Amino acid sequence: TFTDAIRWDSLRSGYPAAASDLPVQRIAPLVNINPGYATQLSPGEQVKLVVTITNPDILPYSSHRMTVTLGSASQPLLAFASLNSGAVCVSCPPDGREWVVAVNVGAEETQAVTFTVKALTPTGVGVFTAPVTATLAYQGLPNAPQPPATTSYAIDRSVAQVGFTVSGTTIFARPGLVKLPIFTNVGSGILTCKQQVSINRGGGWEALGALGAVSSISATLPSGYNALWQLQVVAPNGLTSTISVTVQADDTAPAAQVPPRPILTRAASILRGTATDNSGRLRAVEVSVNRGPFRRAILLGDGSVQLFTAQGVAQQTAAIDWAFPVQAGGADGEALEVVVRAIDAAGNVGASTPVTVTLDTVGPAIIITESLESAGGTATDGSGVAQVQISLDGGLTYQVAVLAGENWSFDYDTWSGGAPVGFVTVRAVDVHGNATQAVAPATPSVVPADNRVYLPLVTR
Repeated sequence: TFTDAIRWDSLRSGYPAAASDLPVQRIAPLVNINPGYATQLSPGEQVKLVVTITNPDILPYSSHRMTVTLGSASQPLLAFASLNSGAVCVSCPPDGREWVVAVNVGAEETQAVTFTVKALTPTGVGVFTAPVTATLAYQGLPNAPQPPATTSYAIDRSVAQVGFTVSGTTIFARPGLVKLPIFTNVGSGILTCKQQVSINRGGGWEALGALGAVSSISATLPSGYNALWQLQVVAPNGLTSTISVTVQADDTAPAAQVPPRPILTRAASILRGTATDNSGRLRAVEVSVNRGPFRRAILLGDGSVQLFTAQGVAQQTAAIDWAFPVQAGGADGEALEVVVRAIDAAGNVGASTPVTVTLDTVGPAIIITESLESAGGTATDGSGVAQVQISLDGGLTYQVAVLAGENWSFDYDTWSGGAPVGFVTVRAVDVHGNATQAVAPATPSVVPADNRVYLPLVTR
């Protein structure tokens, strides 16, 4: 049976000690820190901090000193408020960040020391980490010190930023019941559940509830309503964030325009038009082809349909351009029925009257029935043939053939171009400018030995 601590002089190496205070080595104490369930604190908030010491030895710890340190000296974030139980103060300065206490722990027993600590106000704005350490005197070995027990708190001195999901400083909505979603940009904040949201619609502040429980704002807007709304978040630390938007009722439909009888002659074509609205912003322009589903067009800009002065004041309503891709490859005079509708920021819809759009990317079909002594044949096209041209000098020059309906003809005796090259080139152009060519042998009266052909020679 041991009646006193075993003294092992070799373990004292490196430990300053007076004769009256010889150190007693604690080889393997078990020290733990329990910060409590609330580890995210606002400035001024208090919390219980519990340090437990387990003595695995067969001798007790008597009045053994323990040092508990809060935060760092460079940025005070935590301070002691009180020592509640489990130890006796040795050095406990008021509102200090490092306290030394004396603790008694029986052999093979555990002792809990309870403190109350409070969060201080950081010098900046944001979320700050405050470390906590607890160390028993002479714990571990001199050449292999036992690390202290550690934990940490987060001190939150921030406030969330809120906003509406609609861009711009003015929100347009149709008269009646409206529900405006809001979003939260918490940034680095972690205590958003403790922050409160309020709104001022012009008649004073109205509490909406905790930030995490508010996802939208509902209101009934009369026709012609126009008011400034303020949305504010208040954090427990006293910080606030406020945004302002103008809410305006709008029941006027926008207008969409398509040029009269547009003609598209490229395989990958773009149908273009304009749209206007009195609310200042379009949400979308959509196009329906041959009474099919509406598909979204491309808005050329941010959707704003108002001109502004240098001071940001709306000056007049402007038109916004839109574009809609159309695949017209292989079309030969095909007619499409197109309806365009514009949707403004409030959800009002305005549609155009049906417009006929012509697709024609194909030139006429040429048939040569005679080419030796004279040239003749047919030329057909879905939109109509505008002209047939003949070349006997390899494409250097062309002359207009006689066109009667689908039939065309050309008398070689009327040729006034360059020397013939032995074949005839026929070029037909439709009413939209699409052209095709065809060739056939020819025996005009003069056939030089030196033939020259001017490229490109395109045949259908």
